[in-house]
Amino acid sequence: MVVRHSYTRSSGAAKQAIKYYQLRPRGKHEEARSIFTSTGTVSRSEAISTINSHQHGNYLVHRLTISPSPEERPADLREMTRYVMSEWEKERGQSLHWVAVEHHNTEHPHVHVVIAGTGERESDGATRTVSIRRDDYSRIKAIGAEYCHSVNRTSQRWEEQTREHTPSADERQRQAYPPAGREVPDR
Repeated sequence: MVVRHSYTRSSGAAKQAIKYYQLRPRGKHEEARSIFTSTGTVSRSEAISTINSHQHGNYLVHRLTISPSPEERPADLREMTRYVMSEWEKERGQSLHWVAVEHHNTEHPHVHVVIAGTGERESDGATRTVSIRRDDYSRIKAIGAEYCHSVNRTSQRWEEQTREHTPSADERQRQAYPPAGREVPDR
């Protein structure tokens, strides 16, 4: 799991980053990108409004890139991102206002997350500046890896169960060509 972080104090740069993440040239088979949050999909103007409405004093926006390694890669980057952000919020004790865009245009699928400069403290609802420190990178990586490994274990169990219940080639042939004198059921 790779996590990269940068920040800006420019609302223009934040707006451009969101636009770039959404409209950056896509991969060969990549669908049009949409911006998502913890609750669903939003338009670019809604995303910018969300980020801009959660500022206090000096403008501040954090930009994270979360990229699972090939062996960690989940089937659904959006759900991984929602899980990571939700768990990280709980650990911090602070609500975070964020928007994200997933990219499949490189060999390493990844998600760009834009986080507003302030969030409400869980304990008393007070608005506090969002600061991201080095130990936060480790926590984000660990939460993401935890999600990926639990999903992958679940996927592996499902695949094993499917294999156990999937007829072999011989069984499929016997089903397709029953012995003489037996009727073949309508399919």
